[in-house]
Amino acid sequence: IDDWLGTGKVAPGNMRSFEEARAYVKKLNIKSSRDWILYCKNKLKGFKEKPQDIPNAPRGSYKDEWKGMSDWLGKKK
Repeated sequence: IDDWLGTGKVAPGNMRSFEEARAYVKKLNIKSSRDWILYCKNKLKGFKEKPQDIPNAPRGSYKDEWKGMSDWLGKKK
């Protein structure tokens, strides 16, 4: 994964597709938005480091596909 402009972030064109990223996240069984934030900071106990090609802020990165955090985490409303 390429480092974009020395920021340590992945260039937008190198991110996983929304479908691939959401499928990966759903398998993690993260319980809440708060836990998602901790996971992104690598502070959620029992979880491996988040892949760099999955954005911390999926709402902004996947504007067209975004249906809410419940959908992202695989939780039913």
